[in-house]
Amino acid sequence: MLYADLIKTIAAHFDSALNEMKAVHNFDFGDEFEIAVCKVLRRVLPQRYGICRGFVVSESGKSAGDDIIVFERTYYPTLRSLADGEYAQKEQIPVEAVFAYVEAKHTLTIAGDGASSFNQALHQAAAVKELVNAREPRPTTAIGRRIMVSGPYIHLDHPKGWPDRQNPVYTAVMARRVRLKEGEEIETDAKKIYDTIISTTYDLSINQAPDMVVAGDSVVGVAVQDGGKVIRGPFCIEPMVLSFHPAANIAFGVGIVHMLWAIDSIELAPMKWDRMLIEALNIPTK
Repeated sequence: MLYADLIKTIAAHFDSALNEMKAVHNFDFGDEFEIAVCKVLRRVLPQRYGICRGFVVSESGKSAGDDIIVFERTYYPTLRSLADGEYAQKEQIPVEAVFAYVEAKHTLTIAGDGASSFNQALHQAAAVKELVNAREPRPTTAIGRRIMVSGPYIHLDHPKGWPDRQNPVYTAVMARRVRLKEGEEIETDAKKIYDTIISTTYDLSINQAPDMVVAGDSVVGVAVQDGGKVIRGPFCIEPMVLSFHPAANIAFGVGIVHMLWAIDSIELAPMKWDRMLIEALNIPTK
């Protein structure tokens, strides 16, 4: 058992925390479930990571997302400066500060295009991935926040199955419950959920797809390569594909560990402090 069966421990902790919160919140509204997920993530993620609900915002003011953001709170300010733990209100996070985005659904409907549909969740996560990955890339040659290595005798191996930048964004879809179709009862049979997901066609490219999907407590989707035989990294990039797998009662644990793997590898680039000063003072920096 690796690390005293960490995945099962996290899965049990996640489920216990949600059940505890369900005594107070009935989760009839999406906001309540998002807040509950934020509180659970706060319990399991290291303190360096900030957690909030809200939107990611680019330098030009364009925004995307509406759910859960994991960000670097050590170096970067939030735009509304809410106190830690105020999950009821929504924050605005600069794209440079974003590690991960989670599209959280209390109930996810596999078929269809409604507000709670899998297709809608995929496109919302894709919009965040597109906006954040448009930020200035931190190259693999960076060894510090402002230091690059170069020279004819320096050789850097780029790991197979990993992005060609140090600051990719990680996106996920996490759902507590699943319906196969709108109007149907909640589905608890993992095989039916799995069969429905893999038989459904979606119009996203690999680079737009989320890096992880949790569909209830027993089905999880992660990026794989070589015909589904190898997990090379946590990010869904070509030639990898998003592949779904049964994960009886541990899907949330698998999802959290997968996210930890991704955000542990991300090194963010500095914000555009100089550009903000130029705009404010009309004095060029050099």
